[in-house]
Amino acid sequence: MENITKLLSKIDDQLSSETLNSFNDDFTDEEFNKFIALTNIEVTSDLIKLLKWKNGQKWNSILSPDNNRRLMSMNEIIETIKFYNDPMSEYLEPWEKCWVPILTNDSSDYVVYVSDGSNKGKLIGYWHNDYDRKVEYNSICDWALELIKDLSIVA
Repeated sequence: MENITKLLSKIDDQLSSETLNSFNDDFTDEEFNKFIALTNIEVTSDLIKLLKWKNGQKWNSILSPDNNRRLMSMNEIIETIKFYNDPMSEYLEPWEKCWVPILTNDSSDYVVYVSDGSNKGKLIGYWHNDYDRKVEYNSICDWALELIKDLSIVA
């Protein structure tokens, strides 16, 4: 299997100029340290590489022509985790503290990275109005391979 760095480079090569222009500036060390302190998770090298690759996209941008998801910024990830970890917040459970949202459709639906437990390293779907939390990708690399395939169909 290819490593995530090579896969992200392949994605860069296939992204349209419109999509490339939708990415935010890099996140700061302060934001990353806040993320680490908030989550208290073991951050894998693939997750770090994905988060550092692009710091999310502008609201309502699209990364893949196959779906309406976009990458979340570090600040959005932090704010989303704060919301779901707040016992006063109202949302459809389950939500686990070991979940790191990385993609959103801007409608309170996410693809989350599982940082612990039996699904560690997998990406699952959190749909705000559905109790089911299915594994969508077995790894960040599987997600990247699928995105490359989606992008190559359009090219």
